Amino acid sequence: MSIFGIIILVLAVVFIYLFNGLLLKRSAVDNHWAYLVAVLKKRNELLPAVREKIGQDLPALAQELAESEDAFSPRLSVKDMGEFDARQTALLKRIFAHDNAPENTMPLQELAEEITETESTLVLLRNCYNKEVANLNNVIAIPAFALLARAMKISAREKFALPDDEWCPAAKSMPKLFK
Repeated sequence: MSIFGIIILVLAVVFIYLFNGLLLKRSAVDNHWAYLVAVLKKRNELLPAVREKIGQDLPALAQELAESEDAFSPRLSVKDMGEFDARQTALLKRIFAHDNAPENTMPLQELAEEITETESTLVLLRNCYNKEVANLNNVIAIPAFALLARAMKISAREKFALPDDEWCPAAKSMPKLFK
């Protein structure tokens, strides 16, 4: 094999390595986003039951919750989904921490447990998504990857806004690593 053939072979291997690396990073971001949206949808589907339980005793919060439910769409941008998530997280925090709620509405045992589990999952997913976005963005910043990324129409992604006031137990014990 000639030197020219070896150079072509090395360039082909490097190209395949770069191409596959970008595809893996993009797929990881897309998969984490899909999972995050699915869990946000699950939480949104739990809200009518919460609204039903608090409706008579906390009508203002129930109304805010109804408006929040209607705002959900899986097609929201990362920024809009982050704002939606922060709004719902703050609402749930207010509902489950409400001091004036009658005993028959608080705690909403099974529902509270399911929502707390969902919130714990969201805490982890928000951070995992942001980690994958940081990985992709860091790789795209490397000149050799940047050229190929442009050709593949892969661009830097926006990180998910982390709520300022996480309220579930998992959030309190987990540092915000990827803001």
